[in-house]
Amino acid sequence: MLRQDGPRHTAARRGAHGLHDCGRRGSFCGFHRGVSRLYEYCGRSGRGRRDHRLLPSLLTPILSYAAQKGGIPAVLCTTGYSAEQVEALKTAAQTQPVFYSRNMSLGINLLIELSKKAAKVLGDQFNIEIIEKHHNQKIDAPSGTALMLADAIASVRDGETQYVYDRHAQRKKREKSEIGLHAVRGGTIVGEHEVVFAGNHEVITLSHSAQSKELFATGAVNAAVYMCGKGPGLYDMSDMI
Repeated sequence: MLRQDGPRHTAARRGAHGLHDCGRRGSFCGFHRGVSRLYEYCGRSGRGRRDHRLLPSLLTPILSYAAQKGGIPAVLCTTGYSAEQVEALKTAAQTQPVFYSRNMSLGINLLIELSKKAAKVLGDQFNIEIIEKHHNQKIDAPSGTALMLADAIASVRDGETQYVYDRHAQRKKREKSEIGLHAVRGGTIVGEHEVVFAGNHEVITLSHSAQSKELFATGAVNAAVYMCGKGPGLYDMSDMI
């Protein structure tokens, strides 16, 4: 649950979504001021109390607000966007600067690059499975980060890749083109992701475990600073690192 009130939620507010006013006063970036204004707008709209399930619904107000303010950069760091919403932010990025990443952790983005490298080297002789674990309040499954990993791996594989989310309904052998995605929900797990490359007589596992949500907020703030002065376009963590 993300709330508008309380100083200890400042980082969470920043981590959820960001708008910032760059280059107006030298190198100063009025990031927090932009977020505060957006939350004031949400409060007037009856959304003063922030529930993480509502964050995807804020996409249109955020992009509109950024455009109205002269195309200030928008930093979008949440999962759960529909395919139509992703297309909408891509369209907006043609005329305004937009930073979009489903995970703001430096470690996760390194995991993505390592997974791509492993997929290139190992080829189709290794089966790939992705396992993600999150707290029992998370709504979407699989996680946006798991999909980021799958998309990245698929981008370096030959041929078509099939995502398989549920095996219990299938009674057939696994195909080489598959990437299996599995979700675990329980307790207060912040976020764990594991990529398994299973070959003949050997298994390689790459994993990342988030110990605190603070790392996501820190990544979002770093993205806001990075976006200062940027022109129209769609940016992500690979640009920043």
